[in-house]
Amino acid sequence: MLQKFINYFQRLRLFNPETDKILLAVSGGMDSVALADLFYRAGYLFGIAHCNFQLRGEESEMDAHFVEQMASRMNCECYVERFNTDEYAKQHGVSVQMAARELRYKWFDQLLSEKGYHYLATAHHLDDQIETFFINLLRGTGIAGLHGILPMQNNVIRPLMFSNRKEIENYINDNQLNFRIDKSNLSLKYQRNKIRLQLIPVLAEINPDYQRAMNETIERIKNSEIIYRKEIDAIKKKIIKTGKDNAIKLSIPSLKKLSPLNAWLFEFLSPYGFNYQVVKDIIRSFDAISGKTFYSKTHRLVKDRDVLIIIPDEKNNLNATYMVQRGVTSLSEPFMLYMEIISDPGNYKIEASASVACLDYDKLTFPLMLRRWREGDAFHPLGMSGRKKISDFFIDNKISLPEKKGAWLLISGNDIVWLIGHRIDERFKITFNTKNIYRLEIR
Repeated sequence: MLQKFINYFQRLRLFNPETDKILLAVSGGMDSVALADLFYRAGYLFGIAHCNFQLRGEESEMDAHFVEQMASRMNCECYVERFNTDEYAKQHGVSVQMAARELRYKWFDQLLSEKGYHYLATAHHLDDQIETFFINLLRGTGIAGLHGILPMQNNVIRPLMFSNRKEIENYINDNQLNFRIDKSNLSLKYQRNKIRLQLIPVLAEINPDYQRAMNETIERIKNSEIIYRKEIDAIKKKIIKTGKDNAIKLSIPSLKKLSPLNAWLFEFLSPYGFNYQVVKDIIRSFDAISGKTFYSKTHRLVKDRDVLIIIPDEKNNLNATYMVQRGVTSLSEPFMLYMEIISDPGNYKIEASASVACLDYDKLTFPLMLRRWREGDAFHPLGMSGRKKISDFFIDNKISLPEKKGAWLLISGNDIVWLIGHRIDERFKITFNTKNIYRLEIR
């Protein structure tokens, strides 16, 4: 299995084993113990992060102690965080499972940034992919919810997606590895457990080869989505426009020409957090009076005469931060952002577009960070030799109040490298000595 593990990440180029430092999410269960052992035997650079959600009393503490001992034997960094998960769930009005997810990924992002890790690795495998397929199917989802768990998504990699639960169990037994058993995984009060313990056995009875059949189907859906996305993106460029105030606008007359409209509009609006039911309500508002407003967790949409206007919901993402890891080629939050490295700068012509930034790649410190601008922020605007406060830059360039409120920054280390949609920093511009260009584009 070790060789299959090495071959898998090499084939997909999940990370650079010579330079990249990987943070492993380790619960102490069988899957994550196998993941850590494979990284250890392969000689990769890694540290371990363990979340103690304090939901199972002494059992949770014993899990944390087990992981700390394992990390000590492997001579790697170990980070353990204790969360008041029940309290968080009550305060935010979410389920305990959702609270645990939000808490752990927020902490993982913090570790990646503060400790210099390039990627987070989780122990998801092919059985998890099948379970997730059914969870999303029952919840109601678009095609993206059926393409399975991706081997790499933003700064998260899943190096065990070549294996299934049985193979991992055999690896654990063959190498006589100890692991912790979470008794909550046997409880039928959780949806995933019901699928694993009740639905999957029925599938296996109907078709003993169900795993191969399901994973082939998921793979075909994933490939179909690539074709589907190309058409969506082509039409999206014609339909969606961004105003000077950073508001996103969709022409209602243009939308009405599309069929089936429900499907098209869902694909246009889902990146902003609007679900399928809300999309249908939005369509019903097309012929109603202006002013009807719809909300997602991050944005609000206003129906104004013959246009839909989408703007960030200030109260939800004012303090939000997003990390841009080395090697990531796109982000869907807080807006669509695409990144690429151009290794032949001599033949590249810089576009004169406010939605594109071209930076000297080798001057950047990863991970980069996206956040909203704050009073006191300052940078060196392109073409200027001195330092200037962003608030003064807005005044000098007659930037509107809505545009000021919606402004985002791209940060490298402690330096602002791009006031997004306006100006890059002079210190990170391309010069004759630039060897690699880091091109970013907002869409």
